[in-house]
This record gives sequence, structure tokens and C-alpha cells, in this order.
Amino acid sequence: MTAMELLAAAKHYWKMCTAIVVTCTLAAACVFGFVLKPQYEATSSIIAMDPSGSVSTTTLTTVVNDCVAQYDPAEGDSSIASSVGTGARSQIVSITVEESSPEEAVRVANQAAQYAAEEAQDYFASLEERRQKALVEDNSVVGGSDEPLFIQQQNEQSYAFCDFIVKDATRASAAGMGVAKGTATGFLFGSCVALCALVARLIRRTPVASKSSLEGMVGCAPVLQVTENGGGGDRLWAMLEFGVDAPISSVALLPVDKANTEPLSNVLAAAARSDRQVPTPTFVACPAWCQSSAGAVSLHNADTTVVCVKRWEDSMRDVAATLNELSYMKASIGAIALID
Repeated sequence: MTAMELLAAAKHYWKMCTAIVVTCTLAAACVFGFVLKPQYEATSSIIAMDPSGSVSTTTLTTVVNDCVAQYDPAEGDSSIASSVGTGARSQIVSITVEESSPEEAVRVANQAAQYAAEEAQDYFASLEERRQKALVEDNSVVGGSDEPLFIQQQNEQSYAFCDFIVKDATRASAAGMGVAKGTATGFLFGSCVALCALVARLIRRTPVASKSSLEGMVGCAPVLQVTENGGGGDRLWAMLEFGVDAPISSVALLPVDKANTEPLSNVLAAAARSDRQVPTPTFVACPAWCQSSAGAVSLHNADTTVVCVKRWEDSMRDVAATLNELSYMKASIGAIALID
């Protein structure tokens, strides 16, 4: 199936496609607007530094990250995450808090930053205090001491200049999709579902989509597109006349399944009456072969048969089955009328 045929199918089945898209869009709008609570995100930061260069930036930020992880808000279900910057921002630890209200997000983010900065400051202050104490007791701290190993190995390392500067969050922004993005996502999802449903319907039912899909199905019989009210029937009559050598005395109109042959039969009869060169033939409207075989005799005896196919309603399988039956009956097929 070509892209143009798929577009034509979407136009024909527009009610189904529209219903799917609208349903998914409204469902998404309701979920994001009323079911899911809106979330807000606020970010504070801590600048960890040691102007003396005695303690590495990696050590400082690692301790700050650990302190953030230990922070426990007194209430609420805040989502707290910390991250360390890269490059020129490698000294900055960002603390991001997600909460149900913007004010709460800002408050928790600032509290978490203040807590982590104070804890980190206390930690390095205690290390410095222990280092000073060890130096007083023994200026060459060596094995046998109960001090931490890294203090023993780096007794000249100072922690006195470690500093942690808090930059408070001032505002919170909407986190997640929100109603607008959620609704847009629902629309896109609905469009994908509608497309899949359309393709599945076409594969399952294999409807006759265009004139080109019928051409070549039955030998040299031409395919002519006519309207539902019989428009184009005069051209069809001319085609039938030129398709046979002897004058036509009877024409059978056989619908594949859904086509209504009465309007086309009336137009053909009018066209035949206006042609004064030949007697007016008899037009026989037969029932669809899939519904009844009552018209078998008329089909066999008719000078020519017009197979009527309803576009989008009749399937390619039914068309093939009807043509096979006509071939078995040795019926003369003059044309296929694609009723649009």
C-alpha cells in the first residue's frame, strides 16, 4: 500500500482515527491534570574549597555528597539528589529537590544544603582537631597510633582551611511533563495508536482502496470508477458497447457484497435508451454472490456482466472470490465498476 492510499484510508476511516486520538488526548489531559500531583523542582548548591590546596576537590565533594545522602527531611516525601559538576564546576555540588509545592521544594533544598555544608565543615574540623592533637603528642605520627591511617600517613596535611559556601535556591520550576506536555504526549500517542489501528484494519480486511488495486485482476476487463449515484455510467455503457462484437441484449450487474447497483443500473439504462442504433438491452441486478446464488442463471445467460465493487467496503478477497466464481460459470465480464 502506497502512502497516498494510506492517506486515503485515513480520510475514509476518519471517524475511527479521530475517536482514538481524541480519547487518548483527553485521557492524558485528565491524568496529568487531576490524577498525578504536579511536582516542582528546586536546586541549591554548595561550593567546596580548600584555598591552601591541602585537601583535594574530589575529597571535599565526596564528603559533601555523603552528607547530603544522610539528610532526612522531617516531613513530606521529598526526592533529593546531589551531583558534582565537571570541569570548571568540579567544586560545586548541586542539590536538587522535587516536591509537590514550589515553596516546599525551595525550603527543603536550602535546608539540605545548609545541613550538608555544616556536617562537612564539622567533619573536617574534627579531622583537623585530631591532627593537631596527634602532632602535639608525637610530631612524627607513625605506626602503633590508634589514629586513622590517612592521618598517620599525612600528618602534615591541614584541614583548617576547608570551607563550604551555600548558594540557596530562590525559586522552583515545574518538574516532569505537566498538563501541557502530558496532553501533547497523549495526542502523539493517540496518533500512533490510530495509525497502528488503521494499518491493522487494512491488513485484516484488505479493502479495495483504489482503481489500480483492481486492474489486472481479471484479464483484459477494464476498471472504471463511478459515483454512488451512478455518475460515470454513460461512459461505462460506451465501454461495454465497444467491448463486444454483437449488439448487447442483456447486462447483468453483480455486486461483490456492499455495492448498491440500482443507481448504476438506471444510468446504464438511460444511456442505452439514448443510443438509437441498438435496441435497449435488459439490465438484471443480481444479488451478491456471497449472499445468494439465485442470479447464477442470469449471470450465465447475460451477454456481459458488470462486477460492482464498493470502494473501502468490499475486500480484495471477496473480489477475487467473485471473479473466480464468474470464471467457473464461464460468465462474460465486460467491466469492473468501482463505486466510490
